Amino acid sequence: MLGLNSALDLQNALGFRKFYGISPAVNLDSFLQTPNSPRDKSILLYECIDLRHILETIASIKPKGDEANDQPITYSFYMVDESPANILRHMIMIKVLTDGELTDREKIESFLDFYWNIYITAKTLTVVERILPILFKEIPDNKVEFFNLSQLKYKDKDLLIEALEDWRKLLKANNVLQRANAEEKFTRNRVTALYKERWEHRKNLIDADYVWGIKDNSIEITKQADAKSQVEAATTQPCIHFFEYFSFRESGVAFQVHDTPENHKFINFTMLDYQSGRKKTDKTSCGVLGYWGDITTGPFPSIGIYPADPIQAFNFYTKRNDNFIHTSSQIAESNVQKFLTCFLQAINNKSIKFMLYPILKDDKKELTTVKSLFQKMDMLYLSSDVYQKFAKNIPEILIFMKEGSSRVIIGETLKFCAPIDLKKRAALKKLMIDGMTEIERMKLLKDLDHHLVYQAL
Repeated sequence: MLGLNSALDLQNALGFRKFYGISPAVNLDSFLQTPNSPRDKSILLYECIDLRHILETIASIKPKGDEANDQPITYSFYMVDESPANILRHMIMIKVLTDGELTDREKIESFLDFYWNIYITAKTLTVVERILPILFKEIPDNKVEFFNLSQLKYKDKDLLIEALEDWRKLLKANNVLQRANAEEKFTRNRVTALYKERWEHRKNLIDADYVWGIKDNSIEITKQADAKSQVEAATTQPCIHFFEYFSFRESGVAFQVHDTPENHKFINFTMLDYQSGRKKTDKTSCGVLGYWGDITTGPFPSIGIYPADPIQAFNFYTKRNDNFIHTSSQIAESNVQKFLTCFLQAINNKSIKFMLYPILKDDKKELTTVKSLFQKMDMLYLSSDVYQKFAKNIPEILIFMKEGSSRVIIGETLKFCAPIDLKKRAALKKLMIDGMTEIERMKLLKDLDHHLVYQAL
């Protein structure tokens, strides 16, 4: 593998900023004590990074009918994010799903391309460029569809507008976004810093990361040959081909549109952000614009490993000559198709309502924000790094939970983090389990391997 020798090397590999999660999408409603119950639900997602869990939850909700006398169930998703760019990316993707000018095929391609690829196509760039002026008008007036901005302060909204302004400037200087210039300006320095003197042997290193970090991994799926067959459990390798992983590592394109990375001619400008640095001349502090996200794991675990249903799993995980005949991109495309269909159905379903509440994280009041929100939440979702960071403070959070209430905490593990070997991932997971075991009020409800689900007694 890469042989990362320091915390800085690991941070450089995983990224100083996150734009997608490294765990599969799960139906959050299924972990509540009374799933699909006829009452309102409130769920807090802390640095979940993308919309995968929300879309999976909405797609899995069973309609209760649309009679006029039925009281609709409201799902409130509170999303704490570290960057204005992530909040804007959520808004853009909902706009893409509901865009009447795009065909379903165009929506799926734009969704996969924009949300998970470092480099995007000209078509995707045009779609996003058309959405930005709409957000300029809607954000100040709190009129972004499916979003309630009441949790954002005035200065937070100003930061959103500033981010939109920065993007508009980048779009005007279109040559900066073109791949040849963008690689030299935004991504090449990070990659060369990762490989160092092993640059000429990077293909071997990528192959080692793929074999020991992904191919040697194992997942459990449920598959079914057809509607009349029985559902059976199976353990398998993730359906990620080497050429897909290599394309991400070398080209920044995980999910290729029309099966070629050459179509992806522009950098995804929404993934560009400022990172603290120092000038080469006088070593004074400055902000460095660049891509500071993941360059080793890829977005495959978030959307491209688990198919939507057992019959699809049987088809996608079919092998020929000991190789999968389908790809992770095809699984991702199938899942996005499901998200798109179910999301549009949910819009027209009178028995269900859902609202997204974006929250911009304040580092100075980080834990206080979680405590105050958690008092009225049915569930708290924590990303892997946040889960470990909060390990010592979780007892303090639990004090604010109502006695006898049904509260759930879901912690994301590092199962699919390629730069970390399998033994270290298992050790980190054990630390997370041990930390929660010390809390008497918490019971391990489910160990999903990629998520630990705890319930308050």
